[in-house]
Amino acid sequence: MADERLALIFVCCHPALPRAASVALTLKVVCGFGVEEIARAFLSTETAITQRLVRAKRMIRDEELRCEVPDPELLDERLDAVLEGSLPAFTEGYAATAGDRLIKMTCAPRQSASLNR
Repeated sequence: MADERLALIFVCCHPALPRAASVALTLKVVCGFGVEEIARAFLSTETAITQRLVRAKRMIRDEELRCEVPDPELLDERLDAVLEGSLPAFTEGYAATAGDRLIKMTCAPRQSASLNR
């Protein structure tokens, strides 16, 4: 996985962000899920997810969170959110709930499984 993508995952899953916002942001920004797909994964409304994403992006900007891979000693506190985001990515990639293809190539199982490595 490219360092830039890994850094993006870690900023989306920063401990300053609420966990649900981190997972939603990872699904949107890293995996390319639409708001409708994320809402289905969260059993929520599109409006609620849109607001969650806006608040998370605003917090990243306002807190000036850096897009970087954390130092090794900080990885443990950051991995839970990354792994939590990988399960919905895997599920949607393997059995897409929307579209005309069963497997979603933007976040296919192989790609989402690499998040866990």
